[in-house]
Amino acid sequence: MERKPHLSDQASGMVNNVVITGTGIISPIGYNSVEFTESLKSGKSGIDCWQSPAGSAAPVRIGAQIRDFSFDKLIKQSPLELANKARLCARRSPFSVQCSVLAVLEAWEQAELHTHPIADERKGDRCFREQSFPELCILTF
Repeated sequence: MERKPHLSDQASGMVNNVVITGTGIISPIGYNSVEFTESLKSGKSGIDCWQSPAGSAAPVRIGAQIRDFSFDKLIKQSPLELANKARLCARRSPFSVQCSVLAVLEAWEQAELHTHPIADERKGDRCFREQSFPELCILTF
């Protein structure tokens, strides 16, 4: 499906095409794009009774929870050299950051950015760059 140009794009004369070269996901029904896709095809649902931590007063009793998550185990599955830097950076980060890092590494690998680097001006939004890890760029749109 092709994106329709927005009125502001037409007014400025700038219409940019976006190409998605890699995807990554951590979800209740799959810890990567392949597992997620297979779960969707087989009709698997991640919605279940919520297992809240002991002593939690959360009113929610049903939802889609990512279970049996191990950041260290999952990041070791990445063949990228960049994964070690990402592991050091995110190992003590909140759960949501660890999931994001794993998803970005999967997308990075699929896009083959580790073997075919592209110029900075051709990479998305460039909204976040760490001085010590310029190769980690989280794109937001």
